[in-house]
Amino acid sequence: MTKRELFTRTLKDVWSYGKQGIVYQFLISIFVSSITFLNFIYMSKILTQLTEKHFDYVYQLIIQYLIFFLVLNSLVHWLKPIAEKKHQAVLRKITALPNEKLLVMNFHYADEATIKEKIHQINRDQLQNESSFKSIYYYSYQLVEALVKIVFSFILLAPLWQLNKTYPLNWLHPYSLNLMLIILIIIVILLQTIWSQKVMQGMDKLSGWLIKVNNTFNYLFVNLSEVEAGKELRLYHVQDEIKRHTQKFVDEFSKFSDVYYGGFNKVRLINNMGSQIVTGSIYFLVGVRVIVGDLAVGSVVQMIGGINQLMTSLIEAMSFLNIFAQTDPMERYYELMDLPDEEAKGSIPIEKRLDNDYQLSVKNLSFTFPGSEHPTIHAITENFEVGKHYAIVGENGSGKTTFIKVLMRLFEPAQGKVMLNKIDADKYSLKEYYQLFSVVFQDFRLLGLSMAENIAVRPDYAPQQVKQALDEIGLDSFVDSLTQGIGTYLGTEYDPEGVNVSGGQAQKIAMARAIYKDAPVFILDEPTAALDPVAEFEIYQKFSQIVKDKTAFYISHRLSSCRFCDEILVFDQGRIVQRGTHETLVNQEGKYKDLWQDQAQYYQ
Repeated sequence: MTKRELFTRTLKDVWSYGKQGIVYQFLISIFVSSITFLNFIYMSKILTQLTEKHFDYVYQLIIQYLIFFLVLNSLVHWLKPIAEKKHQAVLRKITALPNEKLLVMNFHYADEATIKEKIHQINRDQLQNESSFKSIYYYSYQLVEALVKIVFSFILLAPLWQLNKTYPLNWLHPYSLNLMLIILIIIVILLQTIWSQKVMQGMDKLSGWLIKVNNTFNYLFVNLSEVEAGKELRLYHVQDEIKRHTQKFVDEFSKFSDVYYGGFNKVRLINNMGSQIVTGSIYFLVGVRVIVGDLAVGSVVQMIGGINQLMTSLIEAMSFLNIFAQTDPMERYYELMDLPDEEAKGSIPIEKRLDNDYQLSVKNLSFTFPGSEHPTIHAITENFEVGKHYAIVGENGSGKTTFIKVLMRLFEPAQGKVMLNKIDADKYSLKEYYQLFSVVFQDFRLLGLSMAENIAVRPDYAPQQVKQALDEIGLDSFVDSLTQGIGTYLGTEYDPEGVNVSGGQAQKIAMARAIYKDAPVFILDEPTAALDPVAEFEIYQKFSQIVKDKTAFYISHRLSSCRFCDEILVFDQGRIVQRGTHETLVNQEGKYKDLWQDQAQYYQ
C-alpha cells in the first residue's frame, strides 16, 4: 500500500467512525464563528456610526447585536455538551478498535505473542504518535473548526476588495497591495509549516527512543511497585538499582524535553514573528485606505479581527499536515485490522439434548501456526465416547493445548476435520458449537466484578445456581464468611471493599464458572499447575466426580493427577503415540512409561 493509498484509506475510516463527532463540530464551529463574526461586524458599524454621530442608529445596532448574540449563544450552549459527548464517544470507539479486533479475529492470530505485542504498540501509538488513527481523527476534528474560521475570516476581509474611490493602475492600487498581502501570508504560512514539519521529523526520530524509555519507566513503577514484588526487592537488595534506573529515566527525559520544547519554542517564535509582520501590513493597508476615505473608521476593527483570525486558523489548519509525518503507525494499525476474522462457516443449529449425547471425533487432523514450517499437531484420528473422561499428557510443546483448541474450533485445522455426531463440525453454527464446552485454561482470568458475575460471566445470573457451583467446588464456607456473599467484588478496582482471593481460591472460582455453564463437555487445561501434586490430584478427582456424567478432558504435566481417568492420550511431537488406561500404559514400553518413571522418583 502506497503512502497515498494508506492515508486515503485512513481518512475514509476516520469519517466512517467519526462522522457524528465531526458533523457536530461543524455545527458548533459555525455558531461560535458567527458570534465572533457578529462581534467584529457590529463593532465596526457602531464605531462608524459614532464617528458620524448617528446615535439613534447606534441604539438599533446594539439591540440587533444583543438579540443575535443571545440566540447564537443559546444554540452554542445547547449543542456543546451534545457535541462533546459525541466527540468523546468517537475517541473511546477509536481507542477500543484494536482490542475489539482481537475479540473477533481468527483465534490462532489472537493467541500469538507477536499480535499481542502489535496491539501494545498500536495502543502506545494512540497515546504518543501524531500519525496514529486516534490523532488523525483528532486533527480532522480540529481541521473542521479551522476551515470554518477561515471562511468567516474571508467574509470579514471582503471590504478590502471593495473600492469606493478611483485609483491609478500601479503597484499602489489596493488590489495590487491585496495581492502582495496574500503572497506575504502564503510565504509566512509556508515558512511556519516547513519549520513545524522539520521539528516534527526531529521528534519522530526520537519517538522510538522515547517509547523504549517510557516502557522501562512504566515497567519499573507498575510491575515492580506491586506488593508481590516486595519480597524479592528486599531480599535481593535491588532498591538502589531501581533508583538508578529511575534517575536515568529522569535524566534522559530531561534531554528529550530540551529538544522537544526547544524545537517548539522556535516554532512559536517564528509563528509570532510571521503573525506580527502580517498584522503590521494589514494595519498599514487599512490605515492608508481609512485616511484617504476609502474605508470607514470602523472597518479597522473588522479588518484586524479578520486577519488575526485568518492567521490563527491557517496555522491550525496547516497542523493537519502533521499526520503525514510518518506511516509506521498506520501500517501497524492496518496490518492488525486486516487480519482475517473468525470464520462463521456453518449455520446448522446444534440439537439440544438432555442426555448430553454429543460425540466428538477427529479425522486426519493437522494444524500449523502461521509462519511455522512444521505442524504443531499432525494427522490425528481419534474417537471419543460420550461420558468418558480423558487425560491428555505429554511434554511441553507436544501439542496438547493446541489439540484442545482445534477440537473446540478456536483454531481451524490446516487439514482434516473435527466431527460432532459424525457430522463435520464446520457445518454447525460456531457460536452454538462453543456452547458445548465448559473450559478452564491455565491462564484463566478473573474480572474485577462480583463473584457471581465472574462465575455467570454476565450481570444477570441465577443466585442459587451460582451458590451450588461454589458449594460443589468447596468454596461454600469461604463465601459464607463474606459480608456480601456472592455479591462481593473480587479485587478493589470497582469496589474498595472487594476481596483479594488466594491462588487456590481463584482456581476454584474459575472451575465454578465452568460448572455453572454446565456444558456437555468439560475441559481443564492445567488450571492447577501452580499447586502441589497432591492438591492438584484432589481437585481433579473432586471435579471429576462433579462432572461424572459428562465428557471431560484433563490436561496435566503430572501423570499422577490423571490416574482416575477412563483413558489417557499420550502426545509426542504433535501426534498421539499411545492411548489406554493408566494400568495398561504404565506396564508397556513407550512414552507414557518413560514419563511416569521420570516423575515417580519425586513422589517416592
